[in-house]
Amino acid sequence: MAEYSFKCPECENEQTVTRVMADYDKPLKCEKCGTKMARLLSVSGKSRCGNGYPMASYAVGVGASEVPAAMEVDKKGGVPTRYTKDGDPEFTSRGHRKKYLKLHGFHDRNSYNGD
Repeated sequence: MAEYSFKCPECENEQTVTRVMADYDKPLKCEKCGTKMARLLSVSGKSRCGNGYPMASYAVGVGASEVPAAMEVDKKGGVPTRYTKDGDPEFTSRGHRKKYLKLHGFHDRNSYNGD
């Protein structure tokens, strides 16, 4: 089980739900206005170099058994991505991270770069 936070683009309502990780991409409608909500993301990453990349982010990770399917989705979406053995995507640059988040419907509310 994981907690996912959402924000309504219409009325700014924020909501957090707990669901099984297999349902991470299940849409959520705003309880106030009924609009499809956008997932919010707080990135917690592990960095191996000074500029922050490459970065493995467990905040948007998948289960270890789901890695092959996730890699296929990423490749088809034009954002080929490597994963750690635990299922954490490894971002090679800020641009790579931004494309990955967009492909998977995430929004990073804590980004200081407008990503």
